[in-house]
Amino acid sequence: MLVTVYDEGYLRHETPADHPESPNRVLSALSGVGELAKIIRPTVNVDLIETAELVHEYHYVEYVTSLCAIGGRLDPDTYVSRGTCDALTSSINALATAVNLLKSGVRHIYLPLRPPGHHVGFRGRALLAPTQGFCVLNNAAIISSLLLKSGASRVAVLDIDAHHGNGTQEIFYSTSKVFYISTHQDPRTLYPGTGYVNEVGVGDGEGFNMNIPLPPMTGDDLFKVVLKPIENALRQYKPSYIVVSLGFDSHFLDPLTNLNLSLNSYIEAFLMIRRLIEEGVTEGSVYVLEGGYNTDVIRQGSRALAMVSNGIDQVNIEYYTKTNGEIAKYFNKMIEQHRAFFPQYY
Repeated sequence: MLVTVYDEGYLRHETPADHPESPNRVLSALSGVGELAKIIRPTVNVDLIETAELVHEYHYVEYVTSLCAIGGRLDPDTYVSRGTCDALTSSINALATAVNLLKSGVRHIYLPLRPPGHHVGFRGRALLAPTQGFCVLNNAAIISSLLLKSGASRVAVLDIDAHHGNGTQEIFYSTSKVFYISTHQDPRTLYPGTGYVNEVGVGDGEGFNMNIPLPPMTGDDLFKVVLKPIENALRQYKPSYIVVSLGFDSHFLDPLTNLNLSLNSYIEAFLMIRRLIEEGVTEGSVYVLEGGYNTDVIRQGSRALAMVSNGIDQVNIEYYTKTNGEIAKYFNKMIEQHRAFFPQYY
């Protein structure tokens, strides 16, 4: 059964009334999983600053926590309110709780956290991005580091947000202990402008950073194509655990992006991860909520996650989307380029 770790503290991070990142996103996720998930509160209390410093520079963490006392903005998009540190503390405790759950044998965990995190690098803005894209601490990076610290030999982060996780890439770019894999809208057409195919890692991390940029209006038919090399990569890497940066903004109804996926693409990804767990390729998965700004999509997508995690195979809740011919031609060229960098996964 899917275990969802929830705390009311997530809701205390405040943004302006017209801001797309709101508490309603978390409430929609909870409504979606409903009776299909076991919902628990965080059971571990850890130090916010000490835990955040596993992946972020000390001065950045200190600045964020000091800003919580008065409220303000990290940049034009990213707010820190008086309640933000409550939300961050709740999120950090949930991440530590999820590590214990995974180590105890729980296989599928959902963390509908806020604020989101995958755009935050060592010192905040990552890889020359203009803003932090609503993110304050990098939740996926923190739990990956906590898992490694707890004895995991390697961790894979699968990022299926429409925006590239530039912060996560920056943090793990030079290590083979974390394999970062991202599908996202072509960086020439969407913030943060990073995540090209040739960004493959450096040093010990070379070959362990895999970006698959998708042209605008990519549909379910082509997303299914990119899942094949991703699954092959995960099978070869054999991560102890898979962390999913789960952004529902690749959906065709999202107001901030231009991809054309339905929830069927997400279901295919959920089924793939469940298959890898059942076949012993990896021990478990944790889904960390990132973007997605249509609350009905978050609700339905969260329900789909619960259904798949609970062993249900047929979860077709929307029509499949198709990609038009011109975009498909561009996509095929991108795949050829990707294959040149990662032939072992094709």
